[in-house]
Amino acid sequence: GMHYRIHISNKGQHHIWLLMLYEDHMSDTCYFAVDGKVQPLSSQFQQGQLFNYATAHIYFWCLTGDVMLERGEHIFSIFAGDPRMQIDWIYLSKGRELPPVDAEWSSSERAGEEELSL
Repeated sequence: GMHYRIHISNKGQHHIWLLMLYEDHMSDTCYFAVDGKVQPLSSQFQQGQLFNYATAHIYFWCLTGDVMLERGEHIFSIFAGDPRMQIDWIYLSKGRELPPVDAEWSSSERAGEEELSL
């Protein structure tokens, strides 16, 4: 799994976008956790089943689900359901915007190597 210490300034529902790659319907699943509490796949869009033939073997942005985050510091975790799944970028958003294109991406301020501020 990947674990990130994040600081939330604006509580509420956050959309989870992943720039991801998978090979087939057996490698398209991942789980999210906030502060160690894993969300069931049923809480994700399409019950966590992301595969379709148009997106196999390519990196693409996928809106995977929503997570409720209160103000303050949290540990946000992603667990791949299969080692063949690859995640390149993670984008949490409260708005309806799409993730930024590569040329517009800016890293968030970091207090340490694994800390993000949203």
